This record gives sequence, C-alpha cells and structure tokens, in this order.
Amino acid sequence: MRVDGMTLIQGLFLAGCLAGIVYHLLGILAAGRFHRQQQGQPGAWTPPVSILKPVRGADPHAFANFLSFCRQEYLQYEILFGVQDPRDPAIPVIRDLQSACPEVPIRLIIDESRIGANLKVCNLHNLVRHARHEVLVIADSDVRVGPEFLARVVAPLRTPRVGLVTCPYNGVSLRSLPAALEALSISTVFLPGVFFAADFGRVDFAFGAAIALRRSVLKEIGGFSAIADYLADDFQLGNRAAVLGYRVVVSTYVVESVTANAGFGPAFARLLRWSRTVRICRPHGYLASIITHSTFFGLAYFLATRCSPAGWLVFGAQQFCRWLAAGQIAVRVLGHRELRRWFWLLPVSDLLNIGLWVCSWLGNQVSWRGVRFRLVEGGRMIRVDHPPPATEEERWPVAGMGSSTGA
Repeated sequence: MRVDGMTLIQGLFLAGCLAGIVYHLLGILAAGRFHRQQQGQPGAWTPPVSILKPVRGADPHAFANFLSFCRQEYLQYEILFGVQDPRDPAIPVIRDLQSACPEVPIRLIIDESRIGANLKVCNLHNLVRHARHEVLVIADSDVRVGPEFLARVVAPLRTPRVGLVTCPYNGVSLRSLPAALEALSISTVFLPGVFFAADFGRVDFAFGAAIALRRSVLKEIGGFSAIADYLADDFQLGNRAAVLGYRVVVSTYVVESVTANAGFGPAFARLLRWSRTVRICRPHGYLASIITHSTFFGLAYFLATRCSPAGWLVFGAQQFCRWLAAGQIAVRVLGHRELRRWFWLLPVSDLLNIGLWVCSWLGNQVSWRGVRFRLVEGGRMIRVDHPPPATEEERWPVAGMGSSTGA
C-alpha cells in the first residue's frame, strides 16, 4: 500500500504528540512521588556549614535575598560573600548586612584572582580557600530561602554515598511578560524533566541556584580549578560527582530565584544560552527531549489534518494533559502559586521553547555577562571577541592578592 507524503507527515506529528502526552502523564506520577518522599529529617544531623555566595552587582532585592540566609534555624554556619571588583555595588549592601546581623559570622572576600573563563567559578575558588567548614553550600546571589533551608538541604549528606545535593527553584517576583515566560519555562518544562530523570533514570547533574556538598568531594572532583573554563559549572559539579560513584540528590526543598524582570532580549539570550549549554553537555538527551514539546506536535497535527475532527480530538487531548501536568507540577509540587496568574501564557511559552530548541542547534555561540563565547564539546567555553590587553597583575595573579574582611 502506497503512503503519500502528507499521510507520513501526519503520522509523524501524531506519534510526537502521543509521545508527549505519555511523557506528561509519567511526569505527573514522577513529580507526585518526588513530592511525597522524605530525604532525611532536618535537625537530625547538623554539621557546621560554610555558605558560599559569589556576587557581582546588586539589584533592588539584594539585601532581602542576603538577609534570608542570616535567618536560618541552624546551629552553626558562616556566610562568605565574594566579589572580584573592589568597586562592586554589592559591597555596601553586604556591609549593611554585617551591621544588621552581628550574631551571624559574615565575611566579605574581595579577590580579583582568576583561574579560568568562568568568573563565577573564579569567585568560588577564591571563597572556598577562606571557608572554615567541611560542608559547603553554594547559593546564587538572587536566591531567597526560608529559615529551614539549611537543615533541609544538608540532611541528605548524612549518607556517605550522597556526594551532592541540588535544589529545584522557582522564578518569583514576576512583573513582566519576559519574566513570566522564563518562569514558565523553568517550572513547566525544565523541572518536570528533572523529576522525570530523578524517578526513571539517574541524576548526574545539578543546577546552580543552591548546591550542597562536602569539601572532600569537591577535592576529589578536582576543585573549582577543574571546571573554571566551563559555562555550566553546576552541571559539571553534579556530573563529576556522579562519575566518581557518588549519588546526586534532588532536594525536596524549593528555593526562590528572584527574577530581574529584564526585557525580552536578555530573557531570550539567557534561555538560548541555557538551551545551547544543555545541548552541548548532553547532545543525545537533548535531542530526545523533542518529545517534551507536545504543543508543537499537537498543533502541527491539527493543521496538517486541516482542522479535522481527529485533529481537534488529538489537539484537545494534548492540551488537557499539558495543562494538567503544568498545574500539578508548578503549583502542587513546586508550590509556585504566583505563576498561576500567568498560566494563560503557557501555549506561548511552549512555542517559544520549541523555537529555542531549534535555535540551539544552529550555532555554538552564547552571550554571557556581555561577552561572546563559543561552546565546545563538553561545555567548555572559549572567548570569541578580543578583550583589551591584560595588565601585569591579570597576567600573573599573585597568590593571596585578595582581601578578606568581616566577622
């Protein structure tokens, strides 16, 4: 029997749509199991902790974000803030924090030393040399947490074979369409994939909003020096810990990432950078992720069948499962109630994400902190523009050239 081209195309779109529906249903089950599980009882094991906060610049929410880490219901911890520019606008904010919270050991490390292309990793490398404790918690500067955060995120490390703990995150303080689209992408596309991997596969990655690990595991990985030229430093930490045989745990604690509410350009650049980074780091898994874009396949099948009854039925079933999965995971599992008023943007977000998926295969360059980089195999980044000539200090950084101040 001869099959014409249009029938073949319809069949491909239908297969993609049905695969996406199955993925959404399995994702609901995986997220539900994740939501019900317990990963150690907070307070049962409370080793001293060093919190490392690499900082560059300050936004209007910086003080509140930083302050949330000073309100932890935890016995012993210190907070180390690191900046690389002595004129960084975050420095006065950190000084104010030290004055407001004299009971918390807060230190400010100002160190311009660089060990690679990733300036965040350079900052962390400078910070960890000053950390006093074995258990390290790394948290981005835009992250806000509740008082039980530290106890919850550290608890799984009580098991020796757990090498690293990583936290899911919600994009919050959504006051613009670009911020809402970015938050929808995180909570309804990226994190469902994480829960799916945690339930049906093996977690060998991490995401940088908040990570906990032992100093000894970091040393086995090769320290921050080993990942200083990689864009996805969070992925590298999790992946290298897993390669060494350690278990990587996705924490049940969800942190808040306070959104900058920038325009469409910066938001799209961030999402494209993330997409290309994932594609470079995990090309086969990223290629397979095409099935997660069910809205594209459902709409394509609907149009390919010329809005036939079958097209309506398939597209309606796809949209029902898509919205059900998004609501269950974003609101019930992640507790992201703020996102509910932006759910009307879900189809737009889905079409944006299939566009990003396609664009991610069309080049290897990304923009990060105003600088263009080319990503090569494994996610290592190479600067493609020409920076101004380095000074002697930049060419030959002196050990200990940074300064540390504070409690």
